[in-house]
Amino acid sequence: MDFWLVSLGSGIGSLLRYGVTFLAQKLWSQNSFVGTLIINWSGSFLLAYFWACRLTGMETSFWGSGVLGGWTTFSTLNKDLLTLGGQKRWWVACLYGGLSYVGGILIAMSGYYLGQRS
Repeated sequence: MDFWLVSLGSGIGSLLRYGVTFLAQKLWSQNSFVGTLIINWSGSFLLAYFWACRLTGMETSFWGSGVLGGWTTFSTLNKDLLTLGGQKRWWVACLYGGLSYVGGILIAMSGYYLGQRS
């Protein structure tokens, strides 16, 4: 059963990520990394929130491994950083990397805190 929950969830998460990435490229064409930042921040928050809420095994399979596994994208983050470096946009690359890593941790902490309170 978990296999199907993860499969369904990852399909949903991937389609949602595709939609947000497409929209971000329309809105911020030169700075398409904004979509990846939004995706990874929200994924960090939601995964920590769900973890703190102590979801059941099946819920964790669907939401954690499935939807959020398909939603977040570490590989795209690194591709974006390499692209910005290749464009010699060092300041933007450093800002984006810092916001992604430090911001992701802080957002995950807030998600966990809010999850414990609910």
